[in-house]
Amino acid sequence: MLITSYPCKLAPWRSAASRGRLAGALRLMGALVLSAVIAACGGDSDSITGGGGGDTDTDTSTGGGGGGSNSVVRIGSGTGTSFSEGSLSASATALQSGGSATITVNFVDGSGAAISEVVSVEFTSDCVANGLASFNNPVVSTVSGLGTSTYTSAGCSGSDQVTATAVVGTTTLVATVDLTIAADQVLSVEFVSSSVAQLSLAGIGGNETTQVVFRLVGAQAAPIVGEAVSFATSTTAGGITLATGTDTAVSDNNGLVTTVLQSGTVAGPVSIIATHDATGIQGISEDIVISTGVPVARRFSLALSQFNPPRAFDTNGVTVTVSIIASDQFGNDAPDGTRVSFVSPESGNIDSSCTLVSGECAVVWRSSSPRDPDLRATILAYTDGAEDFTDNNGNNVFDGADTFDPATQDLAEAFADENENEAYDVGEFFVNANAGDAGDSGRDDGDGVWNGPCLTGVDASALCPGADSVTISKQAVIVMPTDTARLVNLGSFGAPGSTLDIAAGPTFFGGLVVADSNTNADSLGGNPMPEGTTISFETTNGSITGNASFVVRNAISPTGFYGLTLEPDDTPDSGTLTLTITAPGADANLFTWIVSD
Repeated sequence: MLITSYPCKLAPWRSAASRGRLAGALRLMGALVLSAVIAACGGDSDSITGGGGGDTDTDTSTGGGGGGSNSVVRIGSGTGTSFSEGSLSASATALQSGGSATITVNFVDGSGAAISEVVSVEFTSDCVANGLASFNNPVVSTVSGLGTSTYTSAGCSGSDQVTATAVVGTTTLVATVDLTIAADQVLSVEFVSSSVAQLSLAGIGGNETTQVVFRLVGAQAAPIVGEAVSFATSTTAGGITLATGTDTAVSDNNGLVTTVLQSGTVAGPVSIIATHDATGIQGISEDIVISTGVPVARRFSLALSQFNPPRAFDTNGVTVTVSIIASDQFGNDAPDGTRVSFVSPESGNIDSSCTLVSGECAVVWRSSSPRDPDLRATILAYTDGAEDFTDNNGNNVFDGADTFDPATQDLAEAFADENENEAYDVGEFFVNANAGDAGDSGRDDGDGVWNGPCLTGVDASALCPGADSVTISKQAVIVMPTDTARLVNLGSFGAPGSTLDIAAGPTFFGGLVVADSNTNADSLGGNPMPEGTTISFETTNGSITGNASFVVRNAISPTGFYGLTLEPDDTPDSGTLTLTITAPGADANLFTWIVSD
């Protein structure tokens, strides 16, 4: 019998018989219907309420007919008679540092049975909020009233309360469990990084400070939080020091501690020592170099991956890597980010610049038109730096005791020696360092004085006669050889087709020079064959003593002087000595001589 409404007061019955009939009906309906009637009239029977942790006067029924205690949703752990309202279950409540525990939450109805409806539940804790622990799934959706998430400590220690929160209907349900995490022990102090690996000498500009970071690590490889660490430098030469207020630190949520190193006025390496105050355990940084940070002319080095690349003479896009190593006067890296410029004014295509990292960088040259008749391309690399000087007193600065030779150390404006005569000729590319200055009318020679950074901040005796910087440069030649060989110096071989007489016994023939077919380069000694070209001899009369085959390596001039010893056999006759020259991917070039014994 479904009762949908009932007056708030029982109507007066007019006769005893009517009241008797009502009483009989109520007895037949049973106690449950009576309770419903009384409840509908505002009686004192139990109300339907939300379970656990939320507003206790709010109906959290998830639907379904009949009402009653089965429509209540409660949060806790377990089910049935073992259900504990408002409490979460944890696979372990006492954890080691870095340890984990599975947290379980249950949702049940008023009778303790798991509900079937899906509930979204969020797990939180103070340590998680502070980045010292984590949940693998901070928010989960229940399955048959069950939700789980894994808690992992990561620097948290002491007590941490885990809270599970869900909203069902209009009711917020909450359950908790308390975890205890053991404090970890510091096992190591690890160097992490330095923001700058090379500092400039104090007083000359550039990077004079670097931030140095260490990490405190425990047995579980978890960071250790809130531990005091003291810092010191391996040397104080030249005023090397730690920035004010950075000689101590307390490890943060990631176990990190940081200090700041300031350079001094003496060049050399320095490291930072970090000491855990409580245990004395130490860590040491990698060396940080203090130097001028200015590349000098004699330590500016250019190299090519190939000098004579095959097929570059008639194929576009053949590549050569052009690399730079730049160092200061102490042999230390020039600063990261220093830009080096490149030009290839005669032929080919080259990247315009690269920036130094750890003193090195590289660009790519590509074969392309135009190609000069001599099939040679001069590459020029240049950057700002300092001129060389002879440091007679060893104080690493240019002063009155030192020697500067204008004839060998004074730098004129850099140029590309396109005709390779070791002198500047009008029309050749040059770096106009003072372009736009009044009176500038072309390439300038050296000024006769030392140019480089003023180092009076390092040593008061330092002299600063010239500019703070000067263009330093290096150049190299890339050759684009043809595949056809020619003999430019025959030595004792004689011209191909001539006779080599070995009747008197073993005879050495030498001085043979092999070039490519480009005679436009003869004024420079000719061009070599391409790298990887094979050169081999064989004879049909007698035998060859010693090495009879060769391979052309990196070169910008013809290779040789090749030679071999021919030894007669027991039968006087004649045969042929054949020289085979084969460039990579090309047809063979053959040259022959008559061999007589």
